[in-house]
Amino acid sequence: MGEKTERRQGCYLVISVNRNAMRIVREVIGRADDLNVRVLKTSNGATVIDMGIEAAGGWEAALRFVDISLGGLGRSSLSIRKIKDLDIPVLHVFTDHPLISCLCSQISGWVLKGAEGPDGIAPLGSGPARAVARRDKFITEFDYADRCEDVVLLLQMDRIPDENIAAVVADGCQVSPEHVYLLAARTGSVVGSANVSSRTLETSIWRLHELGFDLNRVIAAWGEAPVAPYCDDELTAMVRVNTFVYYGGCAGFVVDGDDDELRRITPLMPLSPQTCPDYHIGFAELFERAGRDIFKMDTFVHSVARVTIYNRRTGAVFSAGEPDEEMLYASLKWRPK
Repeated sequence: MGEKTERRQGCYLVISVNRNAMRIVREVIGRADDLNVRVLKTSNGATVIDMGIEAAGGWEAALRFVDISLGGLGRSSLSIRKIKDLDIPVLHVFTDHPLISCLCSQISGWVLKGAEGPDGIAPLGSGPARAVARRDKFITEFDYADRCEDVVLLLQMDRIPDENIAAVVADGCQVSPEHVYLLAARTGSVVGSANVSSRTLETSIWRLHELGFDLNRVIAAWGEAPVAPYCDDELTAMVRVNTFVYYGGCAGFVVDGDDDELRRITPLMPLSPQTCPDYHIGFAELFERAGRDIFKMDTFVHSVARVTIYNRRTGAVFSAGEPDEEMLYASLKWRPK
């Protein structure tokens, strides 16, 4: 099993998500001061880029964080959306390689067992290094694997990644720690909030896979979600960012498919009262019910508010769902008890 080889117009292209990501990582390192990030070294030689834990980060850092998470196979941008009386930034993502960029790179799937923090919880890694390690269900479903001397992993956490995390990543990827690059930000930071808003595609394309659609027939994709106002309290930030993706996110796909199949599955994709019996219950309450394990919230984790599918074969367009501004607005008033 080797790197993904794609056939395009009579030639073969070899795609390495880590090699692509490292081009952006090197830019971030070279412009650390401009981007309000800090570059550190662990005791075993791994490179850590603090993009929103102790460092301030910012919008430019957020866009690079997202592009790195996509393995350099997507592009992110920002705009503004009005939600009731509020002007809210919106994070947009476009990719011509949805399967590789979203499920084989971006999605948070690698549980770093052996690198548990003081709370006993193992960090959850996302990004290109997953395609080398192949340790989680989201990538082992597919045949893509990357090989690269340098590996890049992204972490959403409230402490600076240490040598233990670097060692687990190095071991999983079969590289020395000196070739490990760890990028990290808190959920309650600009980068952390924007990062969650960028995940409209990863969550909805996995839903498409669960519904039985062959993801090799997904040609291109785009997504957008409002970026939740960030704050210092991590639980409040988590409630906000997830609410904004699930109730405010939109995803679109260009596919080569059968109209009858697409007509059947499109209404099953977005989060709605028809697809989720707990639709109008706040995310915070459902999160507590699930023991604060987001992956036990099955009807939420792989949904967005609206899905649009273009069938290139026939020209037909299918759409379902709608953002729920009431739920978005309500989440901004929630506070921990």
